[in-house]
Amino acid sequence: MAEVIGWGRLAAPLLLGLGMLACGGVKAPQTEMATAQSAVRAAEVGGAEEIPKGKLHLKYAREAIQRAASLMEEKKNEEAQRTLARAQIDAEYAVAIAEYETARLEAAALLEKIEEMKGAAK
Repeated sequence: MAEVIGWGRLAAPLLLGLGMLACGGVKAPQTEMATAQSAVRAAEVGGAEEIPKGKLHLKYAREAIQRAASLMEEKKNEEAQRTLARAQIDAEYAVAIAEYETARLEAAALLEKIEEMKGAAK
């Protein structure tokens, strides 16, 4: 014979789950905040501020971090989490821009040196 589960047993977990959803059940994204801030520091150290496009994306990342902090204070943790993901992407893109520009400049310098050597060999 199958045992029937009473409403009392189901009500508590159901109400708890609904309560968590109503209160923004997602915990404050502290780890995501630290990760985004770390990505911004990496972009700063990587020279992203020296390149206009890198500087722009670094600005976007910083603004997103500030917005996420405000959202966290308002207990809008899910939105803060998405905002921090965007901040991290912007900061990492700024790093990629800086690395690309550094590599491009180094390649241009090497090509110039090769051309000089070719001219000296003639």
